[in-house]
Amino acid sequence: MEATEDESEKIQPPEDGYIPSEDAERFMVIAQAISSKWVGHFANATYHREEARFKRDSAYQLAFLESGAKSDRQKDVDAKQHPTVRIAEATLIYATAALKLAELRHDELVRAYHAFKKIIEIREKEKQYS
Repeated sequence: MEATEDESEKIQPPEDGYIPSEDAERFMVIAQAISSKWVGHFANATYHREEARFKRDSAYQLAFLESGAKSDRQKDVDAKQHPTVRIAEATLIYATAALKLAELRHDELVRAYHAFKKIIEIREKEKQYS
């Protein structure tokens, strides 16, 4: 994901904010290419989050069954404090964060793509009226 994150640096509008239609077209192509990479990261992150959730749930069930406590409430507390469950929980948190990052970056590039598309439409209308 880090390599793809750095690719967004290729889309830098000029200081004055005016983007000619040629640059907007180029930025659209770049945004679309980077966006498709983020789709791949999103799919991978979704898989890893679900895998982490499964591992966390499995570790919890195993720790619950192995607990020597008398009551289910105490078994639940013991299972949640078990080291493998805590590690699996941390992995799940990390995987969820990675999924959210991929989703936000993809959405960001889709919005940028549509903004550049709108700029091209505006520049074409300007040409018609000038």
